[in-house]
Amino acid sequence: MASDEPVPELDLKPGDVVGHYTLSEQIGEGGFAIVFLAEQTAPVARRVALKILKPGMDSREIVSRFRAEQQMLALLDHPNVANVFDSGLTPRGLMTIERRLDLFMAVCLAVQHAHQKGVIHRDIKPGNVLMSSAGTDAIPKVLDFGVAKAVSGPLSDRTVFTEQGQLIGTPEYMSPEQAAMGKLDIDTRSDVYSLGVLLFELITGVLPFDPAAIRKGGVDEIRRAIRETEPTRPSTRLETLSHRPSSNGSVPARTADDLAREHGTDTKSLIRRVRGDLDWIVLRALEKDRSRRYQTVNALVMDIRHHLANEPITARRPTTAYRMSRFVRRNRAAVFGATAAIAALSIGLGIATWQAFAANAAATRERRQSNTLREVVDFITGDFIAAGDPNLFDAGGDVSLRDAIDFAAGRVEERFEDPLVEAAIRAAIGNMYRGISEYESAEPHLKAALDVRSELLDERDPVTLFSMNDWATWLQDTGSMDAAEELFVRTLALREDVLGPNDPETIVSLNNLANLYRVLHRYDEAEPLYRDVLDRLINTVGDEHVHTATVKEGLATVYQERKEFAEAERFFREALETHIAVSGEHGLDTARARSNLAFLLRKRLLQEPDQPNQGMMDECETLYREALEVTIELLSEEHFSTYKIKDNLASFLHVIKKEYDEAGPLYESALRGLKSILEPTHFEVIRVSHNLATYYIAIEEYGKADTMYREMIDDAEIATAGFPWAMAVFKGSWGKALTHLERFEDAE
Repeated sequence: MASDEPVPELDLKPGDVVGHYTLSEQIGEGGFAIVFLAEQTAPVARRVALKILKPGMDSREIVSRFRAEQQMLALLDHPNVANVFDSGLTPRGLMTIERRLDLFMAVCLAVQHAHQKGVIHRDIKPGNVLMSSAGTDAIPKVLDFGVAKAVSGPLSDRTVFTEQGQLIGTPEYMSPEQAAMGKLDIDTRSDVYSLGVLLFELITGVLPFDPAAIRKGGVDEIRRAIRETEPTRPSTRLETLSHRPSSNGSVPARTADDLAREHGTDTKSLIRRVRGDLDWIVLRALEKDRSRRYQTVNALVMDIRHHLANEPITARRPTTAYRMSRFVRRNRAAVFGATAAIAALSIGLGIATWQAFAANAAATRERRQSNTLREVVDFITGDFIAAGDPNLFDAGGDVSLRDAIDFAAGRVEERFEDPLVEAAIRAAIGNMYRGISEYESAEPHLKAALDVRSELLDERDPVTLFSMNDWATWLQDTGSMDAAEELFVRTLALREDVLGPNDPETIVSLNNLANLYRVLHRYDEAEPLYRDVLDRLINTVGDEHVHTATVKEGLATVYQERKEFAEAERFFREALETHIAVSGEHGLDTARARSNLAFLLRKRLLQEPDQPNQGMMDECETLYREALEVTIELLSEEHFSTYKIKDNLASFLHVIKKEYDEAGPLYESALRGLKSILEPTHFEVIRVSHNLATYYIAIEEYGKADTMYREMIDDAEIATAGFPWAMAVFKGSWGKALTHLERFEDAE
């Protein structure tokens, strides 16, 4: 709202009267004017924003722009375009990412409304977006159309005239085409760019570029920086958020932790929330090339809505791989296992798993099965991947990996006449079921594949040996340790004889047997096998290889269990360095390596309770939290690996740090998740149940602990068959709970 009354000098203060307006407080200032909150007394009583030109800013050009702004606002009729507004904060200053996105979309819709009326704002920034309160709701209001441009109509000549040879807008929020100063026509995509800067700041609390650096070199440097400097991803900016204050002094110095608290969360969770879709959305809005930017504000809004609904966004290239990533994200391990099984049939895809490592070698030997290969590829790309299409299911919506596997499994018998092709498909499906811990569903497929290959090929055929290895792994998964050992030994001997000692499939068999001995706590038998595997890998793929690192982790675990901590730590750290080099800081192998090292440090802290090591404690917690963050991001919240790390972190907080408030919910979340994917007699379910029970004892909830032990004792007897030490641990803790309950006879 503008005043017609002349103001000779701007020495105004709250309480002063200007025309029909009583000034309350100054709420904004720009290059040409100052904005006051004021009370209008006539012709109606209401609160308004009063914009008053500064002394000396009464040139024909500025007054023309001022009048143009009044007329542009008169064109616009939208609840998020300023007419009456106020400023304020949400309760306690907290606002989640979701709420910020909701408010941002409201701002976008106001700008889109202006675009539909033929008006380009050209100066979108936080200072031009104020908040109005309507009851308990906060409503954003877009204001200051002082440098806006009319696309057509009677205002267009006037606004175009004012921009000749001038840098119009605020540099930090200015689009590259605005910085070109007339070399490019300005259209609505310029506002899209400014909204992208606003969204970046809304998420991270800082600008995508250093304001001081942009302004230090004058107009030419400003123009160059805006047009050439590429922004970092918001999640990356959060990770590197410094302790320095904002360069423009508009906000106080804040750390990433401070910002996370403003979002109502913690730093790690905030970074995880932003990484991915929000990164892509912001970067697309900030594209230097406006042809690659969102073409309308509405397109930006739609992508945010898709993101909030966990639907694919257009900011990423709409590839099959991206759409399928939404489908397989919950069960990445199963997809890897399936692909590796297919690779064994000659596809030869290179995946960082042990089975794929062996499959690549098998591929070179199995090219003769071209018909099998073609049919397998057709099935996977047709029947299995097609199951990711929700339209195949009456219910519609998201489709789980289990749904897709079931869909594909139901079509095997009707599709193939060649039994070897069917065996190949069954092997793939069986390994997919194994990957999501559906062992009962995996059994008939893996067994049928082994039976067919053994009958039609030969026990010494490499493809048959693949099925023997699959079946031995299934036996180990389901607790049939003696049968698993016998088959692993047999498969290893045949591969040594048929393929040679340094063939990838032979090395995999040797590693599988070492892993089995480690699981059985037969460490003296496991160590020489791991050493042998390590030597063979170094001779074939080198020391800096993901599989070499994986074997080092197995060997480190052996030393860890024998309490040879120095050797264990050496191998764990070497493995972690390799995984970071190969997979990056946010790779899945890196996350697993961090979790393994954290487990070792936790074990050392338990062994030396009288010698607290704060540095080791801090590193242990950091490793666990980083591993959990990446695992959730890459595999999902509902994955076996996520539950394992949650349990380990909970144990660290409970046993080492005595921080019970966070430990309990982590234990409970891990146990709920494991029970949703595993049988109640699975060892992991029993182990985490025991950990939660000991937590209840620690917080003196002895009745809850007793109830848990009574409910799980029968399943625990089955799960710990062959592990008498484990049952002894459970009963010892149960006895402690009963002692506190003064049930001494039961306790004894």
